[in-house]
Amino acid sequence: MSYSSIKRVFAVAIALAVLCLGGAAQNDAQPGRCPENRFEEEYKQVLDSYFIHARGDSASAVILRVYSAFLPEYELVLDPANTPGTITRYAAAKSIWGNVYSLEKSHLTIDQYVTQAEEVPFAKTDFKVSDERLQGLLSKASAIDTSICERQPMKDIKGHNVIVLDSGWFEIIKEKGHIRARVTDTDAKVISQNPALKNWGFDLQQSFGSRLPR
Repeated sequence: MSYSSIKRVFAVAIALAVLCLGGAAQNDAQPGRCPENRFEEEYKQVLDSYFIHARGDSASAVILRVYSAFLPEYELVLDPANTPGTITRYAAAKSIWGNVYSLEKSHLTIDQYVTQAEEVPFAKTDFKVSDERLQGLLSKASAIDTSICERQPMKDIKGHNVIVLDSGWFEIIKEKGHIRARVTDTDAKVISQNPALKNWGFDLQQSFGSRLPR
């Protein structure tokens, strides 16, 4: 693993520690929403604005947002009403976390973060898929329980408590962000708290996700 990759993994581990363990800084959750700490909420707002700037804000879109330890954030967009037979990937050219929103830099306003984020280029890639495949993915998305709020610590397959800090995560976003849920991309030794979302995200990631350069 290169030095830059090690440095990014370390930065993501710090991020996840803050986002997952910052219970003392949590705000009261809105009805139907999971509680979030200040940093989590701000990072989400910056990413929401960045990706809306890239893809627009279609009410019919079902979105998978992928946070990776090795790659910049990206989204996979399923929007049969506007782009039938197509799954579109929007990938930031560099990670928003650490390059724009960073706990190591002076704190800015959300508007300042968004302005900087929107200067980050993105790549758009369209993937043609059969109607059957697209409808199958949308059907699985509709069956995901978005009311589940993932909590730390998690449980391993032996029932022991574990804190997961070095994994990426998947987030499903629907109805312009009014419905959303997130799950850690855990390995087989850790029990997922939302396996339907994890499996759906993993399926999409394997088929249409960004790849590390060889």
